[in-house]
Amino acid sequence: MNFSTARVLSTAAAAIALTSSALAGAATAVAASGPGGTASFLFRGVLDGVAATSASNAWAVGCTAYDCSVKTDTPLILHWNGAAWRRQDPRALADGLALYGVAATSARDAWAVGQTRSYKTLILHWNGGAWTRVPSPNPLAVSDLLLGVAALSPRSAWAVGWGVPTGGGWRELTMHWNGKAWKVVPSPSLIPPTILDAVAATSARSVWAVGSFEGNNGASGSLILHWNGTRWTQLPSPDPPNRQASGGAGFLAVAAGSARTAWAVGYGYSGALIAGWTGTAWKAAPGPSPAGAAWLAGAAITSVRSAWAVGSGGTGPGPMIARWNGTVWRQVPTPRS
Repeated sequence: MNFSTARVLSTAAAAIALTSSALAGAATAVAASGPGGTASFLFRGVLDGVAATSASNAWAVGCTAYDCSVKTDTPLILHWNGAAWRRQDPRALADGLALYGVAATSARDAWAVGQTRSYKTLILHWNGGAWTRVPSPNPLAVSDLLLGVAALSPRSAWAVGWGVPTGGGWRELTMHWNGKAWKVVPSPSLIPPTILDAVAATSARSVWAVGSFEGNNGASGSLILHWNGTRWTQLPSPDPPNRQASGGAGFLAVAAGSARTAWAVGYGYSGALIAGWTGTAWKAAPGPSPAGAAWLAGAAITSVRSAWAVGSGGTGPGPMIARWNGTVWRQVPTPRS
């Protein structure tokens, strides 16, 4: 898998969040809707991100197309109220193209991030009554895009992504909400092309951002950054030994449970790439090895003994779900249509 292919996967795959029982109930409601219990949909589109704060409050975001890149498309926002999913109609999306990430701290505080049709960053905020667009930085000359967001409180949130500077290539972006405005936060002096796909935060002194970079030979490598309350630092990433000869590796999602517990998932030269934070270093963890290509684009963690990752794997390909039981990652059977 090369760098450009990873871009398609990261923006088209749905993430999961197991912060409450909301999603389990929502899945049941969707499956049971329509005549004869067959799911029916009133709109077309793709969902890229989901966040939940309770059994009656969850958000899902995406766009009204299959790849979220056609200029005639618009962002898609759905809300779960404990009984059904309802489509939202934000009035602030005249220039909106797509939303790729969502995070929430309560029923009155949520963020959604993405990109506008003019290829600028798009950030929306939910205050309990309406979604409104919030001014966001656009530091790069050609285009800017936000893929991931994490919220700690109404006064602290992080957003990450990438952009295209003058001269081409890709450059990572990190931004912080301080309660009043979004500000660009300088990242390490990385050699582009670099991108950040996801962010997870457990405190003001522990924030993870993951993605990938592309080497001179065209092969990509995984990228991990950590915020310690003062600055971003790049940490060694456990890439497969022969990634350069096989198309590369990269992370598409990250989940953190505490300052000592985190998982990053993505793709590697022979299948899904999974790495765990030990409190002192990132270590590669053996994952499921289905026949055929495999990648993971969403992750959630509930404790040191329970984590989930979702993506695609095996021949077909088909959906893939993996679970961490405290000792090993194992593939979980998925329904087949």
